[in-house]
Amino acid sequence: MEVKKLGEHGYEYSLVGLSLSKKQKDMERMKVVACNLAGKGGGHDKFLSHIDVWIIIQAPIFWWNEFDQYKLRVPDIVDMNTQSESTMHTLEKSALTQEDFEYPISENYLKELNDSISKGKSIEELKNDLPQGFLQRREIKLNYMCIWNIYQQRKNHRLPQWHIFLDDLLKLLEHPEFIVKDYCK
Repeated sequence: MEVKKLGEHGYEYSLVGLSLSKKQKDMERMKVVACNLAGKGGGHDKFLSHIDVWIIIQAPIFWWNEFDQYKLRVPDIVDMNTQSESTMHTLEKSALTQEDFEYPISENYLKELNDSISKGKSIEELKNDLPQGFLQRREIKLNYMCIWNIYQQRKNHRLPQWHIFLDDLLKLLEHPEFIVKDYCK
């Protein structure tokens, strides 16, 4: 599993919006206020939805099945957008190797998959034959509010990939203090 940040934007704008509701002009003060309000809910932390993050995640299909629940759509607000690597084009590009899977698969099974690909087996049959550990990359655009929700719901999950994802993501964020209070200064 691998997580890379492509970009992050909106922090300054989110503080400006927060300052409007607090009738403040001191942006240094707003940084402290923002840290105190992050995760409070009830509309107090709506500034989090104004900070966008673009990441690329390479993860196994079994993890993506769980992650897909976070494609929340609230009327007129999109919390997350994704674009994914095409499984069909990935399979057509080159022979599969052990690096294409989260955990090693048997060499015999790997050979069977590659033979099926080279013999022109249909994409539906190939997808059916792929193990859940097959790695897929997706580009994700999400905001801090969505990240906060994911963190709260998955920080104690028993699947180790969630811990890898959350740890890596927190290291990449410019303001992890909005997600985990331990980072607040």
